[in-house]
Amino acid sequence: MDKKKISQLTQGTPLNTDVIPYVDLENNETKKAIKSELKGDQGDQGDAATLDVGTTTTGLAGTDASVVNVGSTSEAVFNFTIPRGDKGETGDTGDTGAKVTSVAFVDNNIVFTLDDASTVTLTDAKVELKGDKGDTGAKITSGEFVGDDLVFTLDDASTVTVTNAKIDLKGDKGDTGDTGDEVELRKTATHIEWKLSEETNWNELVALSELKGDKGDTGDDGEEVSLQKTATHIQWKLGDGDWQDLVALSELKGEDGVSFEWKGEWSAGTYDKDDVVERLGSTYIANKETSETPSGSATDWDLMAKKGTDGEGSGDMLKSVYDPAGGEKQVAFDDDARLSDDRTPTEHGNEKHSENYIADIESESIADLSDVDDTGKDTGKILKYNAISGNWEIGDDALLKKETIEIEVSDWTNEEATKTVSGLKSDSIVWVSPRPDSYNSYIDAQIRATSQDTNELTFKCEEAPTESIFINIAFE
Repeated sequence: MDKKKISQLTQGTPLNTDVIPYVDLENNETKKAIKSELKGDQGDQGDAATLDVGTTTTGLAGTDASVVNVGSTSEAVFNFTIPRGDKGETGDTGDTGAKVTSVAFVDNNIVFTLDDASTVTLTDAKVELKGDKGDTGAKITSGEFVGDDLVFTLDDASTVTVTNAKIDLKGDKGDTGDTGDEVELRKTATHIEWKLSEETNWNELVALSELKGDKGDTGDDGEEVSLQKTATHIQWKLGDGDWQDLVALSELKGEDGVSFEWKGEWSAGTYDKDDVVERLGSTYIANKETSETPSGSATDWDLMAKKGTDGEGSGDMLKSVYDPAGGEKQVAFDDDARLSDDRTPTEHGNEKHSENYIADIESESIADLSDVDDTGKDTGKILKYNAISGNWEIGDDALLKKETIEIEVSDWTNEEATKTVSGLKSDSIVWVSPRPDSYNSYIDAQIRATSQDTNELTFKCEEAPTESIFINIAFE
């Protein structure tokens, strides 16, 4: 359309919707003109518009195709809807394709191997292949191991089991840790204990009473084991087999015993452990190095033998005093019988009485008994001297009492045990000796009598024995 001046515009009427008012500046008048003829000068060239394709949707068969601009006039984005066409005729059968024979993951790829030996690879399929988002699943409320399986309980009360999870589930290998402390083990009387080498406290690991396996099958009856002692060895054999050396007799020896050292009469000074001294008629042994004076109340000395009660007689026993004539009396014992012999010492001479007679020795001195024949004496009868009357008598052993005591394991307290001995006095002379079947244990424990009181005898040891000890005691 040609350009027109405002004065050349066709005049319109107010009823025409294409009419717009304008001002004619040349004539200074307001006029109306037709809109289609009213144009300004050509503007500057604008930016080029853009066009992009959005989505393409297949519509239902028989519907219209449509294009919708979901962008702007300058940046158009068109979404297309194309209706589905009618079903076409069945095409010719194509060639038979290769079949998949195996599928394997190779890193993040899925590799299909076909029966023609070719492969098809879906790159990063393990990472990128995802299905549609599923419904929200049940939540795990708890988990526990049942045997080697891991069982999860969900909030809908169902369970999910990971079989052999304890065995199969492993993370990546961790870094090598720092070197740890060495673990030490030891066995006590009741437990296996452990501790780290840098620690001092032991921890109980397992009780010995719990360490036992399943009961084994009953074994076959074994052959009898026999033992014998030869001049050089202890030997053994099974049934009728050959004798075999078990151990040489020369190897069967215990630990060295304690050696006492006799130091004679005590004098002031320092004594070593196990030194033995005599003081005021009694014998003592040092239980440690000491300079203490030995006595019944001393703590560093143990009493070995107590001085006996002094006799009440006096004078000497010289033959020149008590038997100047050289006379003798002979005695014999027979069933506690006592017969008289009124002959004088001179008439008696050196004659021996038969075993059916006994010399009357009452009111006689010791000098008259210089040649005593005890043939035929009755067992348990003794010849004893009565210090009060000054005469010799024959009778039962009434002055010497004998008893066997048992020191049980529970009797020992701090290596000391006190036992009741009826009739014992604080000043009695006592003889102590282990019963033969207790000898080794008695010696090993270094048991000795250390003090006595009325009806009581106290013993000490170096190490409390683990079995009962039987001790023979004799006392006046």
